This record gives sequence, structure tokens and C-alpha cells, in this order.
Amino acid sequence: VARREAALGRGGAKLTQIAVERAVGTAVHDVDGNTLLDFAGGIGMLAVGHCPPTVVSALQKQAESLVHVCSIVASYEPMVEVAELLNQVTPGDHAKKTILSNSGAEAVEAAIKMARAYTGREAIIVFEGAYHGRTNL
Repeated sequence: VARREAALGRGGAKLTQIAVERAVGTAVHDVDGNTLLDFAGGIGMLAVGHCPPTVVSALQKQAESLVHVCSIVASYEPMVEVAELLNQVTPGDHAKKTILSNSGAEAVEAAIKMARAYTGREAIIVFEGAYHGRTNL
């Protein structure tokens, strides 16, 4: 934890003194040998838990052929497939499109842009003191 404070800027919040070594399912194992329950779920983005074998296997398989393509530069099949799947399972009979984001802040910013474009209004409502991702809200 002290090395983190020496090496990283203060922009990233730090809520605990825990230094995680590995995690499986709902268990987080720290560098001191303690096993803790992850009540934060990776701050809400780990609905499947840590390191589920099916997800690890899918990541390994994908990494063998392609790790990253910038979506504004080129298209790639897995991106299109996941967007089509999300469009299929989203309720409603209207035309749908998916926006894939790499962070909660990026998703919030995209939602604000879409809401402003759709309504023609600039103002938005936010909860003061609430967490909106690392946005400027």
C-alpha cells in the first residue's frame, strides 16, 4: 500500500488498506494471507465473480487471436456479435443499437450526450455527493 502511494497519483481513490494478491468467486486473498469476502463485487462490475473458469477460458481463447482493436479505427467480429446479442435481449420491438464502453465514467458521459441530443436540453440532474464514475459531474 505504501508503494502504491509512492508510485501512483492521488486521482485514484483508495478506500481500504487491503493489498489484493488474487481472487476467486467471491473470495479475495490479500498479500498477508487473509481471505476476505468481496462485498464490493469489483465495484459492481463482477456479476460473475472473480476468475470464473468459463470467462477465463473465453478470455484466453480470444487473446490467442486478437487482444484489442480500436473500434473507431476498425470493426471486429466479437464486438459486432456482442452488440447484436445485447440488442436481441433488450426489451422492446423498436430498432436498437448498443454502445460499448470501457468504464462507468465513459458510459455515463455517453448517456448524457445521448439524452442531450434526444431532448435538446443541456441541463441534467445529478445527486450531490453520489458516485457517477470518474466524471466531471
